[in-house]
Amino acid sequence: MPQAFTRSARRRVAKERKMIMNLGNRFQFSTIVILMALFLFPGILPAQSQHPGPDKAASVNGTVITVKTLDHEVDLLMNRMAREGRQVQDAQIPAIKNEILESLIAQELLYQKSQKSGVKVDAKDLDGKMESIKGRFQDEDAYKKAIAAMEVTEEEMKRKMKKNLAIDALLKDELAGKMTVTDAESKKFYDEHPALFKRGEQVKASHILVKVDPSAGGDQKAEARKKIESIQKKLKKGEDFAAMAKEYSQCPSSSRGGDLGYFERGKMVKPFEDAAFALAPNQVSGVVETQFGYHLIKVLDKRPESAVAYNDVKERLTEHLKKAKMRQEVQSYIQELRKEATIEKFI
Repeated sequence: MPQAFTRSARRRVAKERKMIMNLGNRFQFSTIVILMALFLFPGILPAQSQHPGPDKAASVNGTVITVKTLDHEVDLLMNRMAREGRQVQDAQIPAIKNEILESLIAQELLYQKSQKSGVKVDAKDLDGKMESIKGRFQDEDAYKKAIAAMEVTEEEMKRKMKKNLAIDALLKDELAGKMTVTDAESKKFYDEHPALFKRGEQVKASHILVKVDPSAGGDQKAEARKKIESIQKKLKKGEDFAAMAKEYSQCPSSSRGGDLGYFERGKMVKPFEDAAFALAPNQVSGVVETQFGYHLIKVLDKRPESAVAYNDVKERLTEHLKKAKMRQEVQSYIQELRKEATIEKFI
C-alpha cells in the first residue's frame, strides 16, 4: 500500500474495499437503478418551465411528478440519514432535493419505456415481493406501524413495487447481455488495485462486560466498578476467563464465553480497540471503560496485515464489477431516453 495516501483517498479506498468485501451474491437490477439515479444525474438538467402548476415538481412526457411525491421522498431520505447519524446542513438540502427529483425523473423514463416495450409484471411475483417485505417485520402490527410512519398506504407501496419490477424486467431484457465480466477482467482489477484487498491487522478477543449507563449516577458506576474489579481478582487467582464470561458478562457474547471473533481497527469503540490491540495473545487487560460500561479484555490471537487472496474475493469482485458496468450502462441508457423525451422541471 502506498505510504502517502491523502485522508480522502484513504476513505475512498476503505469504502471501495468494504463494498467489495461485503458484496452479496445476488445481482438486483432495480437496486442499482435507484442508487445510480440518486447520484449520477445532478449535471443533466431539463429545461425549467416558466408556468409551474401548484403541485408540479416535474413533467415527463406529460406525466406529472408531484411536489408531494418529491417532498415525501426527501423526507424519507432525511429521516434515514438522521437514523444513521449523518448530519445534513441546510445549504445541502436544495442539492439533495434536486438529486432526488432527478432520480424520480429517471425512474419515470424507465417505467414509461417498460410499458412501451410491453413489459408485464406477474401478479404472483408482485405478491411475493410484498410478502417478503412483510416478512421482515415481527408481525402484522409492526408492519402497519412502519408503513404508517412512512406516511404511505399499502396500496401505494404495491404500486411502487410494481413499477420497480417493471423497470427491473426492462433492464434485464435490454442490458443483461452487456454485464459479463471475464476472469481476466477481474484479475486485472485485483492486480491493479492492491490497496483494496488488504486485510488490516486483526485481533481475536474475548471480553467480560459489566453494563452501566453513561448517564448513571456515581453510586451506580461505583457499584459496577466494584463488580468488575471482583471479577478481575478471580481471574488473577487463575479462574478461567471463558467460564467467568459465561457467568458474569452482560454482553450477548457471554454465551460464547465472551468470544468476539477477529476484528480490525475501526470495528470497536476506541477505548476498547486501543486496549485490545495493545495486548499480547493470552494477556488480559485492566479495567477498560466505554460508553457501554466496564470491560475486561483477553486477546486470544493476533493476525498481521495481509493481502486477501484473489480466489477468496473473486466471486464478490466479479459481482462488484458487474454492478459498476451496470451503473455505466443504465446511465447511458437513460441519457438516450432523455433525448427522445419532453421533460420539464417546475422547481
